[in-house]
Amino acid sequence: MDATVQLVVGVFFAASGIGYLSFIVARRARISNRVLGDMLVEHQNSNHVQFAPIIEFIEARFAKTSYFTWLRKELEIGASRVSPARHILDSAVLMVVAVLFGAWLQGLAGGLAALILVGAIRGYLPTIQVGKRRAKFQDQLDYTLSLFTASIRAGHSLIRAIEIVAIQSEAPTSQEFSRALNAIRLGRDMGDSMMGIAERMKSQELEWVVQSINIHREAGGNLTEMFETVVATIKDRNSIRVLIRTLSTDGRVSGQVMSILPLGIILVFGLMNPANFAVFLTTPVGNILLAIAATLYLAGVLWIRKIVKVNF
Repeated sequence: MDATVQLVVGVFFAASGIGYLSFIVARRARISNRVLGDMLVEHQNSNHVQFAPIIEFIEARFAKTSYFTWLRKELEIGASRVSPARHILDSAVLMVVAVLFGAWLQGLAGGLAALILVGAIRGYLPTIQVGKRRAKFQDQLDYTLSLFTASIRAGHSLIRAIEIVAIQSEAPTSQEFSRALNAIRLGRDMGDSMMGIAERMKSQELEWVVQSINIHREAGGNLTEMFETVVATIKDRNSIRVLIRTLSTDGRVSGQVMSILPLGIILVFGLMNPANFAVFLTTPVGNILLAIAATLYLAGVLWIRKIVKVNF
């Protein structure tokens, strides 16, 4: 293929991928309605109608699969506005663009590598979003418990305290407590609703708070005093967690550097000496060595993450 034609094709695929990514980011961006108003809503609705047949086909085809169920749960916990079917559609389009672009650069092996890379990123993205949301919820827990304690000390009921937290807290705490408050108003047990928050956010500290509330409801006693004792214990535990995280910063940063360094070396080597690097992609022995290297790299990354992770 002529070099000019290759350049044009490459630019086309790159522009297609960048354009589609920009479209997704722009569509999901939280732009104020005061700036765009009804125009944004109209655009989102028309976009949904445009892809409705494809989305309906995906839902009908994969709705009963375990992956679709897991994806729906992860997107729900991550407070994503994208449906599971739309996430699959976006991933499929990006994977097709990546395969074509990778195949144009390095042939079949390049297309396969690009497919695996983009598929892994898109498949792991909901888990990353959920992890960030849970970490943010955990960071807000001290303020949440202080606000809850102050509300109870002021004489408010438990339901009113939940409502105050839902109103005065920031996301995701406000969203989770609003969800629990709506469930309580619809007739669900308050303890079950609060425990639902703890399970969704994987917060052991909040589970202790819910257990103390349930014990008080069954056995009675001074709720304010019991609650203040539990909250003080949780705050001390969070202080120790922050200290451990600070002391382990060097190890975590070193692990991240060691995980990124091999990829950087491969990229530099491939750009500086593409002829020698092509041996790993075009010969059977090179493919075997590349597969072994990738396996050892993944094992090393998982090992490093296991070492630097502190369970507390």
